[in-house]
Amino acid sequence: VALPGLGGRRADELSGGQQQRVALARALARRPGIVLLDEPFAALDTGLRASLRDDVCAVLRATGTTAVLVTHDQAEALTTADQVAVMRSGRVIQHGSPQIIYQQPVDLAAAQFLGECTLVDGRMRSDCVETIFGRVQFVPHGPTAPVGQEATVMIRPEQIVPSPGSPTTAVVSAVRFEGPIVQLSLDICGCIAQARWPATAAVEVDDVVNLSVAGPVNVYPGQSVPG
Repeated sequence: VALPGLGGRRADELSGGQQQRVALARALARRPGIVLLDEPFAALDTGLRASLRDDVCAVLRATGTTAVLVTHDQAEALTTADQVAVMRSGRVIQHGSPQIIYQQPVDLAAAQFLGECTLVDGRMRSDCVETIFGRVQFVPHGPTAPVGQEATVMIRPEQIVPSPGSPTTAVVSAVRFEGPIVQLSLDICGCIAQARWPATAAVEVDDVVNLSVAGPVNVYPGQSVPG
């Protein structure tokens, strides 16, 4: 578990991350068929948490050990697990690969729980959904809704992309610099949408930008946008 030369130290002489590795080694020493990890990285700082998580996953895969990871950190679940289960009120409401769970959440509550998203009103067409972004392709949830039915459309920040020449425009109302990316709040006809663009986009507050939606989006017919 990447602790060379520390075998003679007492537990209280180790850092928090080193103690976590010792706990993992202790758990794996008996060669269990399955290990329960209950919020194992919660007390660690961000940088150590990421590196230790990678180390733990490497050890588990190298030993062929199945692990059940319990966490409230959505990013941790999505980056660590081969299969993710979302629980609500003690019941599993959806399970599958991280990609399916994130990209096709079973309902609006799951969509918001699993990551930042923009919810807008839409109206169903035969092969698309009409929104403030124009007509976009969609992923249906349940039976196909009839043409004309209202629906809530869920769009992830990375799906709202800069698109020079697009007829859809927005005013930049906020910019948050996060190193390689910028987190944008975009005012589209009074609706505030969240977008995540490369920092090279070089946008500022009050800029007018052209954008489009990289589909398909998720639609939830018969469900209204929460107030």
